[in-house]
Amino acid sequence: ARVVRGFIRAAGLGPVVLGGHSMGGAIAQTVALEHPELLAGLVLVGTGARLRVLPRIFELLASDYAEGCAFVNALGFSRATAHTLKDGVRTAMLGTRPDVTIGDFMACDRFDVMDRVGTIRLPALAICGEEDQLTPPKYAEFLAQKIPGARLLLVERAGHIVQLEQPEIVNAGIREFLLTLAFLGA
Repeated sequence: ARVVRGFIRAAGLGPVVLGGHSMGGAIAQTVALEHPELLAGLVLVGTGARLRVLPRIFELLASDYAEGCAFVNALGFSRATAHTLKDGVRTAMLGTRPDVTIGDFMACDRFDVMDRVGTIRLPALAICGEEDQLTPPKYAEFLAQKIPGARLLLVERAGHIVQLEQPEIVNAGIREFLLTLAFLGA
């Protein structure tokens, strides 16, 4: 969040609409809570106000990294997602050092703004795949309920990597949200 905040300021941007997927959504929420003056809105994709990680993910990543990656990949996608997309993401994950992946999951597991997320006073769009097993739809529903005026987009035939699984629907939802902000003068 410090790096993002620093970038927005150094680039002379702002207020901006900040979007993030999964841990990126946690970062976006943190910026919104700490420096709302930098933001005009939030797009929160496959994320939540708390991101608890299944202990089995940590066990597998530490003991058999390839198996851990396969487990995360199996949880991350809709059953309808093409195998080529699943294989590409698994290959990318395998190309990441285990300590980096484990560190990312540890950061997610520590993230918890459940008691503060309702104080965000920015337009927000929460997007989630209906088959997301890593950050289930109830996480996005909570964000949409707690952030005043937030909108919710649940996407059919999509899991945690919703923006790759159903890019047309996700992009259309974000476009509509941004146009609404422009109309509101945000």
